[in-house]
Amino acid sequence: MIPAIRKKLLIHSVLYKAVKDNSRVDDSQDNLGRQKIDNVLIQPTRRLITSKDNQSIQANATMYWDSIHSTPITFKEGATVNFNGREMTVVSISEFYDDAKLHHIEVGLL
Repeated sequence: MIPAIRKKLLIHSVLYKAVKDNSRVDDSQDNLGRQKIDNVLIQPTRRLITSKDNQSIQANATMYWDSIHSTPITFKEGATVNFNGREMTVVSISEFYDDAKLHHIEVGLL
């Protein structure tokens, strides 16, 4: 069993805004609020990511979300993350498991 990411390493908080679902007909999503996510780590990076439509994208940052210490949330590609006044778009979501249990998620940001 792999231990959780140490909480003292998860030093950042971000504001997450979900992507609007265009398949819905009503206006209930017009005021999608931002959700604060605590205890994550943002690392600047320059790495190529292959998106779900097989395009290569260069991520500017990776956000590490821990299943034990971070605020519970479901990530969606196309959503936005605001970190230190900089708005970034979620371009990839990679889930990592410890046996059958989710350990952490790495979110590629552009």
